Order: sequence, then C-alpha cells, then structure tokens
Amino acid sequence: MAWEFLKPILTPNALATVQANPIILAYLLGWFLALIAVCLLAWYISFVTGKPYKKPKRPRKDGVEKKSFFDFGKN
Repeated sequence: MAWEFLKPILTPNALATVQANPIILAYLLGWFLALIAVCLLAWYISFVTGKPYKKPKRPRKDGVEKKSFFDFGKN
C-alpha cells in the first residue's frame, strides 16, 4: 500500500500494476530524467556555441569606413 498516493492519477489497473512491479515506475522516471538531462545538455551546447563570430573589419584603401544601412542616423 505504499503507492496509494498515486491513486488520483492512475487507473485501478495501472495502480495494481505499479504495486505488483514498482521497477516499471522507476524505469519510467529514470528515462524522463535522462531525457531532461539530454535536452538541457543540448540547450547548453547550443547556447555556448550559438554566439555569432564577428569577422575582423579590414580597413578600406581610401580610409573611409563603409556604413551599413542599419547605421543610418548613428554618429
């Protein structure tokens, strides 16, 4: 009767299965935790490597810096 706290979320048949073989619930929770960990790792890798790499600006031969369309109105 250790699994009675699951009664509101499980059907009677599912509760009987968990009570008879609780390792199934442990496997399910383990897989969920592993899936969450993999997703967090993938997010962290994409966050760290997703920063744009800026190209170094080469000076122009005539010494005038070329302005972008988005630099309009900036000093």
